Amino acid sequence: MEERTEALSSNGIYLAANTPPASPMDFQQGGHQSRQKERGHKHVRCEKAAAYRRIKVLEAELENCKKKAERLKTRLFAMVSHITSYLNTE
Repeated sequence: MEERTEALSSNGIYLAANTPPASPMDFQQGGHQSRQKERGHKHVRCEKAAAYRRIKVLEAELENCKKKAERLKTRLFAMVSHITSYLNTE
């Protein structure tokens, strides 16, 4: 163990002798992705698209519920005004 620490501390000679060569430039610039990373990115894109589709469906459903609530509100006011006018005539 002492030999190793001595070798590491002696001006980096051990490190220079045992360090692998540098990677090509295209790899360092991001020209290559692993299969797992590409598959993960594809999965993220699919999930994002599905989320947008789900949002679109929910927005349409919300719009329908708002229209229905407005119709029922109008019907209720008409009923209340009819009952009020009926009670006032008696």
